[in-house]
Amino acid sequence: MSEAVILIDAAGTILHHNSAAADLFGSQDGITTADRRLKFSDKSATDRFGRALHELTLGSTANAANPDIATRAFVVARLGGKRPYLVALRCLPRPDPGIGRAPPGAGASVIVVIRDPAEFSGVDADLLRQSYNLSPAEI
Repeated sequence: MSEAVILIDAAGTILHHNSAAADLFGSQDGITTADRRLKFSDKSATDRFGRALHELTLGSTANAANPDIATRAFVVARLGGKRPYLVALRCLPRPDPGIGRAPPGAGASVIVVIRDPAEFSGVDADLLRQSYNLSPAEI
């Protein structure tokens, strides 16, 4: 699986996703969709996702401009027992209203990127730090 990429609005509705995300949802291994929303088999992941979405969209204009507060990350346990998925949410800048026809995912407030750590040899240090609450010295 390459990175699953999902565009969602401030309410958490899925507006667009790539084929890797569709494959991930079809695997039924901890992350699925229902009613155009992400569903996690792990209740704590559901809570973290809701909190992150709320924090990112609460001040989306300021968040998009400040990379220190524009990203939230956490892990999601997998039903198959493999290493957990790494999930990162990043606030998107507001689109320019004068760009003409809206592209797929227009109106998205947040991009969600889901990585399978078994598929990547080099995981972003910031993503690891946030996902596992590590200090810079622990990375």
